Amino acid sequence: MRRQSKIPNETFREYAALLENANYAYPSWRTSYYGDDDDATHVEMFSYTEYPTSLGDKSNFRVARDLIRCAADEGYEGTKRSQAQVIEIDGSPVHYGSAYSLYVQVYEHGKKRKGYTAAFREAVALAEYAKYEYPFLDESDHGELEDEVFNENLEGALDEACREYPDDTDEDRAAITEHALDDLYELKYQESEGEVSWIRSAEIYAEHRDAHFCALANEHMNAPIEGQLALV
Repeated sequence: MRRQSKIPNETFREYAALLENANYAYPSWRTSYYGDDDDATHVEMFSYTEYPTSLGDKSNFRVARDLIRCAADEGYEGTKRSQAQVIEIDGSPVHYGSAYSLYVQVYEHGKKRKGYTAAFREAVALAEYAKYEYPFLDESDHGELEDEVFNENLEGALDEACREYPDDTDEDRAAITEHALDDLYELKYQESEGEVSWIRSAEIYAEHRDAHFCALANEHMNAPIEGQLALV
């Protein structure tokens, strides 16, 4: 739990007021789940888009989702409460770029007089922490996510670099890549959000390809000739 006692009541009221805004409320026209008789019960607390992706937003989304669900279920058997109180929506049919939103139930039983849900209190505390104290709810999660994206982008960059040399064998490509890994992984610290420079990746691959084939040529030139005595 994120020090909920530090959050003033006015802050909780500000987030709860989002129930009156269809852009942040669930159900609403924005979520495509809205009916004439529906009263909004949940507000959007975290979101991110896939294209373009902010890894900080995506990491915070999934860390917050798990923590808020735990808060909802604390003291109860099973996950029935969190399933009702914490709703994850893929808004891609509504919004360009596959937008993901996390909606959290504000009041117990959807009624103001029942008080705020534990899930909502946790969500507000997390949102305030990310906004004012530190941008990442879990820095290790953000690092793991950045590694995943970097490795995926590096694989694509290397595939493109290899296409420039169609006559190379799979064994050659594997050896060149293995030889170049240290230099390739240095690229991680030259970009942000797991991005990889395809131009620099191709340059590094070409450099290590030259070294690879030079080593093979030297090995061939220095190999003993069958039937010839080796000089000692």
